Amino acid sequence: MSRNLLTARLKKLVASGILKRKPITEEGRRHEYVLTEMGEDLLTTIIALRQWGDRWLFRPLQPRRVVALLGDASRGACQVRFAILKVQC
Repeated sequence: MSRNLLTARLKKLVASGILKRKPITEEGRRHEYVLTEMGEDLLTTIIALRQWGDRWLFRPLQPRRVVALLGDASRGACQVRFAILKVQC
């Protein structure tokens, strides 16, 4: 994915209230994006859609992707991480 495309998508997610942009350094040159409360509410839906797609839309010769929720969403947006793992079935 190109840097311009990623930047445009992140800006849309921030404008929609799904992500929050937080500076990492004091100069404000580097930022991290964390889920807002609205974004956290979307996690279970995104995971469910991904798992449905993996079950019904994957090609049998391709590895399935499994989404794993890492951390605890109830502890705040900074603690929420998820990863997409490839699993050979």
